[in-house]
Amino acid sequence: MNNIAKTSIENRIGVLEDFDLRKIYEDALNDPELMGTLDINNILDALESDQNEYLENLTFEKIQKDVYDALVDIGVAKPNIPKLCASLADYRYVDEICHLHKGKYVRWMHRNKPGELTKGCKVVNIKFANTGVCVVCVTNIGRFMQYRYDDCITFQKLDIEEQLILMAYDHIAK
Repeated sequence: MNNIAKTSIENRIGVLEDFDLRKIYEDALNDPELMGTLDINNILDALESDQNEYLENLTFEKIQKDVYDALVDIGVAKPNIPKLCASLADYRYVDEICHLHKGKYVRWMHRNKPGELTKGCKVVNIKFANTGVCVVCVTNIGRFMQYRYDDCITFQKLDIEEQLILMAYDHIAK
């Protein structure tokens, strides 16, 4: 394995170690107050749901690798990648528009400005036009904005249900 590939793998592992999701998961399992509020049947149904097929066979490590690879592909400077990966630890890279979900928080980066990650907003609509696909969003202060999906790389925040599904897939994989 060449040094560049080895370094990139070590960087990805470092990002994963900083966000010890396994410890959070184990703490959640041992927290009696939290277990009283979780609906295990809903979680099991979500695992079998067609709505979550985009998560099938994914793990947190694979998602972090996809984020890392997307940043490398658009030319983000190597010194900036670990910081951006840390900022995107709870996000997944959306490579197909059909995997972009309304009502969820997104952040994006313009392909012609690698390294400049937006603060993000919530997706409210996806418009298909002659000029390409536009994602309409609303910010936390209620301002509407849109960006061209084709000109950007998009990262969507993983909600609690998605994180639990991924933890289940992680557990199955090991």
